[in-house]
Amino acid sequence: MHVIETRQSIDAAPERVWEALAALGRYREWNPVIVEADGAAAVGERIAFRMVLPGGGQSRHEPVITVAEPGRALCWEGTVGAAWLARAVHEFRLAPSGDGTVLIHRETFTGLLVPLVKGTLKRTEEGFVEMNRALKKLVESGAAAE
Repeated sequence: MHVIETRQSIDAAPERVWEALAALGRYREWNPVIVEADGAAAVGERIAFRMVLPGGGQSRHEPVITVAEPGRALCWEGTVGAAWLARAVHEFRLAPSGDGTVLIHRETFTGLLVPLVKGTLKRTEEGFVEMNRALKKLVESGAAAE
C-alpha cells in the first residue's frame, strides 16, 4: 500500500471549493494534472479523465464516484485490471477552517503492481501539490463561480 496525502489552505468556504471540484468538465480550464474530465460528480457515476504528470507521462482513467457530499468530500475509486493488481482510492476532503477551508487531497494505492511504480507515485504527489495550488488560485480569484 502507498498513500499520498497533501493539504492546502484555501481562503474560501468549503461550498465554493466543492463547486470547483464537482465541475469536472471545467478541469481543463484550471487543472494542470487532470487536463480533461467528463462525467457527473454523483455517487455511482463512472467518470473519465486524462492525467498528465509533472516530468511527463500521461494516462486515462475511468473511476467510479464513491462519495459526493457537497461542501465536504468528493471521492472516486478505480482499478487497473483486477483490483488485486492495482486499485486507487482518490479523495478530496474539505474541512472548514476559520473563514476558509483546508483541502485534504489523498490517494491510496493498493495491489501487486504498486511497488513497481514508485517513480510515478512520486510524480503523482508533485502533481497533487500543483493541482492544490491551482485550485486555491481558481477559487480565491472567484473564477470558479463564473
